[in-house]
Amino acid sequence: MQPKYLADSPMKKLKKARPQPGIQSVENAFSVLGALVSAGRPLRLRDIEEVTGLSRNLAHAYLVSLRRVGVVVQDPETARYDFGGMALQIGLSALSRMDFLASARSVMDKLADKIGESVWLSVWSERGPVIVAKVEGRHASPFEIRIGAIADVTVTATGRAFIAYLKHELWVPIAQQERARLGSLAPSDAQLEEDLREVRVSGLGSRHEIVVPQQNIVLRQFSALAAPVFDHSQSIKAVLTVIGLSELFDCSPESASRHLLKEAAGELSSRLGHQSSVAA
Repeated sequence: MQPKYLADSPMKKLKKARPQPGIQSVENAFSVLGALVSAGRPLRLRDIEEVTGLSRNLAHAYLVSLRRVGVVVQDPETARYDFGGMALQIGLSALSRMDFLASARSVMDKLADKIGESVWLSVWSERGPVIVAKVEGRHASPFEIRIGAIADVTVTATGRAFIAYLKHELWVPIAQQERARLGSLAPSDAQLEEDLREVRVSGLGSRHEIVVPQQNIVLRQFSALAAPVFDHSQSIKAVLTVIGLSELFDCSPESASRHLLKEAAGELSSRLGHQSSVAA
């Protein structure tokens, strides 16, 4: 047994604090993969050289090994390199292990703290957007939308943020049922298309009055903003929604609220493997 004075000695602690040695070749290989990630497109050998700082021979040697294990493939016509099947399997496996709600809640906590309003998270179901999580803001919310509630798709910021990016066959039947129930509250086809176009342009769904889910109750003193969250397949995964009193919650086009919400949705999308922009 090692004497206690030796186990607790300053020298022993210093050794523990030193960085552990690694394998440089592994780090170099991942710098090659990192070049493909940041580019967002297949790359030529010379592109990889420039990004990684590796010599041509060394970069090529790493690419040969990465091809052998299936992490990288090379297009025989363009000679460009891209991710292979093994890279996809690794990425999907990592995503499947992610606790989405736990990850989302950390983003929601920060957003609610910065913006001061309550934040809701919704996911899509066969009945429409279903609310799965909520974080209270500093400003007390005078109404309660329970977890598990279904949001209307045509008259809520949440619903519009979803259907702007979903296939028509997923939401049109729901919208038709809503129109029969909502009557004059429901937008016309032309108005709805304009609303969805605005969502796609601005990146946010917005409402300057709130229609309480499934109750046909309009609260005109409240405003809402909703931002889509995308996953690695560029598909909409969820929607973050902020609701607050209009006199306190600034939803104007240049407001900090809009910026913070889009930033939070972008952070959560990034955690799900979404790339917001692709290099030209």
